[in-house]
Amino acid sequence: MKRWRTGLQAVLVAILVLTLIALVGWRLYRVTRPLPPPQAIHPLVEIQTLTVQALELWADYVGTVEARRRASVSALVGGRLAELPRREGETVSKDELLIRLDQRELRAERDRLVAALAGAAAEVVFWRERLAAEESLLGQGAISRLEVDTTRRILQTAEAGHREKSEALEVARLRHSHAEILAPFAGLIARVHIDPEETVGVGQPLLELVSHRELKAVIPVPQNDLAALAVGQEARLSVAALGLDWSAQVDRLHPDLDRQSRSGTLEIFFGNDFSTAAQQLRPGMAVRARILQARIADTLLVPGAALRQRGDERGVFLYRDGLAHWRPVAPGLTAADGRVQISAGLAPGEQLIITPHPELADARPVRVR
Repeated sequence: MKRWRTGLQAVLVAILVLTLIALVGWRLYRVTRPLPPPQAIHPLVEIQTLTVQALELWADYVGTVEARRRASVSALVGGRLAELPRREGETVSKDELLIRLDQRELRAERDRLVAALAGAAAEVVFWRERLAAEESLLGQGAISRLEVDTTRRILQTAEAGHREKSEALEVARLRHSHAEILAPFAGLIARVHIDPEETVGVGQPLLELVSHRELKAVIPVPQNDLAALAVGQEARLSVAALGLDWSAQVDRLHPDLDRQSRSGTLEIFFGNDFSTAAQQLRPGMAVRARILQARIADTLLVPGAALRQRGDERGVFLYRDGLAHWRPVAPGLTAADGRVQISAGLAPGEQLIITPHPELADARPVRVR
């Protein structure tokens, strides 16, 4: 019985040892066995079917609203300011009174010359009649030639005096008219340089008038852009402060460049939009000008991100039969939104891969999102 128990214990110990060896061996196998190769994950991409589109290239610039007509009004005669009916910021009509100077002295001078001219005219009439009478007497032998010549010289002197007084009267009338300054055109009073009751001198600046309905955008342009600009090009003007825009065209390109900035200047006239909002347009406002440089009716455009560089070759990946296919292309113009014109290498209807996936390769399988 004792021998049987001893044998049973030996069997149990052997089984335990074998079990432990088997467990250790399994663990070692799990740790050291080679892993299966990972399952390939194909790139996930988006595709776009190529279609013919229109391409417009616009150049953007920022400039300033300025008046097409501006007048700096100065005093043509001296005197005390008698009337200034309008102030800065107010609008005036054509021929409306801007400034009136005191006219009393000018009126007195004019009236004096009117009287003097009347006297000179009467004197001329007298000596003309006297000369005619003396010439009649000379023909009868009643007076001498010397007397007639003396009268003729007196008449000539009277006529010269009459002409001088007539010219002086014209100057006086002109000076009197210059005391009233009328608006040469309808506009906005931009600045007034004088105060009420102030005495002004000849040539002194009085005010500045700008045409508020004849405005233009003055746009500085980098010299490198000038070759692509021309009079008559389509343009759009927008003023952010008013939330308005206008259709226009390039009206003028200045022939000379700014010596400091080396930039050129172009002018675009605003259209005659007299709406309430447009009448708030004022010289000095900032304006944005967009100028159409090229318009192509039918062309192929691709996102700029879809273009790749492979060595000296530029191209795109097309999607066909679950694979990415490399296609060399000839890029053209670039639109403002980053799309690129393709002038050769692609055709409408082909499916372009627009995802810039770094693992794309020719003939590689891809998944379409």
